[in-house]
This record gives sequence, structure tokens and C-alpha cells, in this order.
Amino acid sequence: MMTARMRSRMTVGLVPLLLTTAPIGATPGAGASEPRPGRVMVDERIGSLLSQSQYVAGVDDSTFQLTLFVEGESTLGNAAPTDIVITSYDPVESRLAVRDAITGRLPDLVDSLVIPVESTNRSSSGLVDLTIPIEIDSRSQSRLQLPDSGLIPISIGLQVDRTITNQLVTFVERLPEGSTVPEPVIPIGASVVGAVGGSLTLAPDSTTIVTESDRASLGNAAAAAESSPGTPMSIVFRPELLEGLSRSTDDDLALLERLRAATSLAHLATTYVDLDVTAATSAGLGDVFTDQVRLGEDALRSAFPGSSILRGTWLQAGGLSSSGAQKLRDLGFTTVLMSTTAQERSGLGALLFADPTRLAEMRLPSGTTIQAAVVDVHIANLLTLASAGDPTDANLVSQQVLAEVKMLRREIVERGDSLENRTLFLSTIDGDLPTIDVLLALTDTLSASGLVEFEDVDSAVRNTAIGLLD
Repeated sequence: MMTARMRSRMTVGLVPLLLTTAPIGATPGAGASEPRPGRVMVDERIGSLLSQSQYVAGVDDSTFQLTLFVEGESTLGNAAPTDIVITSYDPVESRLAVRDAITGRLPDLVDSLVIPVESTNRSSSGLVDLTIPIEIDSRSQSRLQLPDSGLIPISIGLQVDRTITNQLVTFVERLPEGSTVPEPVIPIGASVVGAVGGSLTLAPDSTTIVTESDRASLGNAAAAAESSPGTPMSIVFRPELLEGLSRSTDDDLALLERLRAATSLAHLATTYVDLDVTAATSAGLGDVFTDQVRLGEDALRSAFPGSSILRGTWLQAGGLSSSGAQKLRDLGFTTVLMSTTAQERSGLGALLFADPTRLAEMRLPSGTTIQAAVVDVHIANLLTLASAGDPTDANLVSQQVLAEVKMLRREIVERGDSLENRTLFLSTIDGDLPTIDVLLALTDTLSASGLVEFEDVDSAVRNTAIGLLD
């Protein structure tokens, strides 16, 4: 019998994406802040790419679509772009090559197509819809040459007086020659996981204080669930914060009701207040940790009556010791989901090189074992930078993640492995929940691709095979 994950499925459509405004190869000046994802620091932002086709047929005269926003002379004066330059490159061959292309280390250039801005259908609001015709074997000035199939970096530049002032790199997949639609695929699993921390709400004078930062974090989770009701998201809510909402203002009670109504949210067990398992066991406070987990579960059940509390997987944000892992196993957790930070700080170097779509099995001091799942390090870096940056970067990052997923799948197939029983665990570096803009762009883009199938973290773990014994 074919499982849901094995069903063949492929959606071809437009996936939103954002235009970077940096000249490729430029570097930040002294004292410059850290570049946003996929960007090199520049002083001025003059455009964005709102959507694009994900595939282009492998036949001459086929096309792909781009929708851009280009500011006009009324805003930029003499600095207004005169041309849009679309450039194609050799296909990338690995995930590393995808990351190189994003940061401007591009493969060999193949062809460029120059489109005068004045010849486009730019609307009064600055929107430009472009249909890019391609050619395979021939070369002309009116079409963009894509001679090879594969995942092709495409740069979109804005040109002023024959000088490229702004440029982004996106990707389009050119299908094999003669193919007009992608072949059906087996989707791999994907699980969005994140923690929503919180300050203590019960003040020494018995009053309740909920900070604006905590309200914003909870509102971010509620809004994401409301906007993507069909996409499971596994969330670690701080139980004491939820109790604080129930004692707080009418607005806070309304926020709690929104979270209760969000059926796509799956709730992971955690401690009542913030208490790290490694710190607790190292300090001889294992019993205190146990009590905190039990109090946390009781508070979660009270906050979300009728909802199941996921009790199989523990999200670990910081370093994990063997005694900490043993405590989690003694409490009944069968899997630890290791954030990027946890992987780096736990002395488990093998995990950093492990297949991120498989589980690892770790032997504990007692002779028992516990499973470890790992957040994909490279995707975590993208989601973290995007969540900390401008919300308008969210669609760009979703496109970059999709390119990573495509190449990950290809690398698995090329080494002769099966795509079945695999899951990508998606979170930020520290395991915090990404912002709503990033979450929506990520889930919309990956869902539309048909390359992944979202599920809650406990279900994902059950459907993922062990790939490493440590």
C-alpha cells in the first residue's frame, strides 16, 4: 500500500522571491553591519522580484516568468535603472555550489538578455511582468540561452548607463531536452519546529506581567498557524507564559484563544520555566528537572484542553551532556532534536557531518539508547538571518531553501540511496521559531514545489530511518 509520503506529486507554479540589490562580488565597508541573507551590503534598495516560474521546459521557444518591482525616475532621478539584465550560468552541481552562487561565486556565464525598462509594461506602481523566452542550441539577442538541463543560477540585474548597479541570484530548473513538465516525485518529509520562550509572568507582588516581546512571539506563532492551517508546525511554548496569559488582560486571553483554535500547531512537552537539562543534571538537580517537566505538561494540558502534547521528541537548544540525554530517556523521550547550537556544543562532532534527513542512535551510560534528529545546519543559517533581517527578505530565503532542497534530493539519488523514510527538520540556529514572514514564505514555497510533505515532529521521527550509530 502506498503511503502518503510515497504518493507522486508535483506542482508547477509561481513561487514568491525577493530581489537583492547588491552588485555581485561587492564587500561591506569598514564598520558595516552583517549582510542580510543573499545580499551584499549597498546603500540603496531599488527593486524586488515578486514571483517567478520554478521550471522551464527543455524545448526551444519555451519561456519562464518573472514579476518585478522597479522604482522609477520620480524616486531615483538619474539613478533610475534603464535596463533589466537577465543572465544565465552553468547549472550548479551540489548544495555547496548553491550557496556559492547565492553569495556571488557563480559558475561560468552562459548568456545575457538585456531588456530596456521603457519597453516593459511597467505599471504606475512599478510592477513589471516579464516573459523570458529561452533557446537551447542556437544563440540570439532576443532569447536567453539555457543549453543544459539542471538547476541554473539566474541573475537579475538593474542597469544604469550600461553599469550593473544591483543584482540578485535566483534559480530556475531547466527540464531535460524535450520535456515540458517535471516528472512526478516522491516527496520527503519536512517538519517545522521552533521554541517560543518567555519571561516569568508572575511578579514577586503576585501581579502578572506579560512583556510586549512575549506577546509578539506568541502572536507570530498564532498568525503563522492561522495563515497556514494545513501545515503542521511543532512548537515548544513556555508553559508558565501560557498560564500568565490566562491571568492577564482580555487581550492576552484573546491571544490564548487564538492559540487554542490553531489546529495546525502541535505542542511539545517542556519544562514549566526555562531549565536546561544539562545544567540541571550537572548541578545535581535532576529531580527538580523532572518536576519541572511534569508541571510543564500539566500547564500545557490546561492551556490546550483536548489537544495532545507530543511526548516523544525533546527540542534541545543548547549543549547536551550524556547525563542530560540519560535524564530525557528516563523521562520517556525517545528522540532529541538537536538545534545547530546543540550540535556544535555537545561534543558530538559526528552529528555535524551526519545525513540531516536521517536519525542517529546514541548509546547512553546505562546501556540504553536514545535517537537524535538534527536540524539542517545550512537551512537553519538562512532562516536565522532572514528572521533577524528585513521581512521583505523572506521570499528570497524561501527560494534559496528550495534550491538547497532540490540539490539535497539530487545528491541522495546520485549516491544510490532511497528518498523514502527521510525528513528535513527545519528551524533556526538556536531552535527558536522563525518569524511569520519567513514561516509563510518557507511553507508556501516548499508546499508548492511538491518536493516535501509537512508533518509534526513526532510523526516525522516515526517515519525517519536511522542512518548513524554512535
